[in-house]
Amino acid sequence: TRKGSGVPYIAHLLGVAKGKLVATGDRVLLFDVKTGKLQHSWPDNGRNEGFGRGLLAGDKIYWPTHNEIHVLEQATGLRSEPPIKLLDSFQTTGGNLAVGDGYLVGTRGIAAGHTINLGPMALLRVGGIRIVVVSVRQQCKDTAMFECFGIDIAEACSVIVKSRGHFRAAFDLHFSDDRIVEVDVPGLTTPILTRIKYRKAPRPIFPLDPEMTWQIGPPPSQA
Repeated sequence: TRKGSGVPYIAHLLGVAKGKLVATGDRVLLFDVKTGKLQHSWPDNGRNEGFGRGLLAGDKIYWPTHNEIHVLEQATGLRSEPPIKLLDSFQTTGGNLAVGDGYLVGTRGIAAGHTINLGPMALLRVGGIRIVVVSVRQQCKDTAMFECFGIDIAEACSVIVKSRGHFRAAFDLHFSDDRIVEVDVPGLTTPILTRIKYRKAPRPIFPLDPEMTWQIGPPPSQA
């Protein structure tokens, strides 16, 4: 349905729980899976603009709006507990809740055709930024890590990945070399050695001390 059409606006189908199909948009709607009839909508006194997908977890429905995450019972569609106050508690806005089991099949690059295990993973929204988090550390080496949550990378203004270089073969459809900006951050593979605080390295030593001099031959005799 479309916004402003006078009927509930549906943007996402969260899944089936307790014999009901759960959908979200400008409200939360529960449909009977056998008859297809609408059984309940929340809030029932008007629209509450959703800000993201929401998810089913345990026996609860988690539905994000701009400033809160509402928690409803899957069985009834009624409020289960007070909303999570994102703006008041964390000084940020929410949205786009989604979870996954973390098992993907790579589509391009070094992971093409191979299974990728990321462990339980989730899509979060902090302010206007969508963040994919995983529980098994992996290089971001395939666009499937975003696409499994329905993210269209081609529509993103910017994409930030944590990867030394594995991403290039998978993301080349969207970003040519001249559109990639590499950012040096602390870690084991930084190419800028002068930023590492060596404590036991003999000094002077190149390239930490670029002004050092050296010569070929036996070391000078020590007094």
